[in-house]
Amino acid sequence: ELLLMKHIAVSVAKALHHLHDDHGIIHGDLKPKNVVRMESLFNLVDFDASLQISEHIIPGKKETSTGFCPPELAKLMFPHGGDLEELGKQRDDIKVALAAIESLESSLASTLLENKLSDIEEKITQLQNGGTESLAAEPTFDIWCFGT
Repeated sequence: ELLLMKHIAVSVAKALHHLHDDHGIIHGDLKPKNVVRMESLFNLVDFDASLQISEHIIPGKKETSTGFCPPELAKLMFPHGGDLEELGKQRDDIKVALAAIESLESSLASTLLENKLSDIEEKITQLQNGGTESLAAEPTFDIWCFGT
């Protein structure tokens, strides 16, 4: 059984190498269900979520399995505080906190809050302009999934 597992792992690794290096493609939905046996060979199937390397991934455009996606992609798929109302509340809370700590002259706390405020304001601007966050597809996504 150990030899069979090694054979499957090597087959998948070779297939990923072929996709990434020879064709510039990531599978995008690598999971056990998408590795099938055909006689003595194990092949990758279900390329619905495949992308060119460096192509931007836009949440909801292509279906990937959430249980097998890398953390960077999961963060895009399930954003915390992604709507304008929630971001506005967070921005207002940070502004209140900044005003309160100015009297304490805590530069570290101020810097941390100012950085968070900047991130939130950038997200607000992006959402107001109709944009969504995206992430460039990289071979490391498939490699991460292969390791899970």
